[in-house]
Amino acid sequence: YNPQMLTFPPNPRPLPGENLIQSPSSVSMARNTSSGELQNGEHKTNTHFMRKIPAGAEASNILVGEVDFLDKTLAAFLRLSSAAVMGDLTEVPVPTRFIFVLLGPPGSHTSFHEIGRAMATLMSDEIFH
Repeated sequence: YNPQMLTFPPNPRPLPGENLIQSPSSVSMARNTSSGELQNGEHKTNTHFMRKIPAGAEASNILVGEVDFLDKTLAAFLRLSSAAVMGDLTEVPVPTRFIFVLLGPPGSHTSFHEIGRAMATLMSDEIFH
């Protein structure tokens, strides 16, 4: 056994996330409630839109996408025991109760989009949740 004789072939697959393009929304999601975007402890909001949301409303976040480092589809559905504001994940600072994430390999965009729409329809039904 000679450790200097060990050689490994180069990995032809890119590292996970190596080919991901950073979108403006991912930059926005990286900020949180302690970021410099806050002034006097208040979230910068779309006040016109916020006035139309009833008091006590909660949000559901549905995230779908394709990533080059997955070979199979990965889905997660979360119900938070207590709703929490998720920074800039929502357009206005409404607490989130449900999160649905669907990720998979490239080539499934259309079906993922339709699954996301179906989940959004379910979450808009008060009887469902």
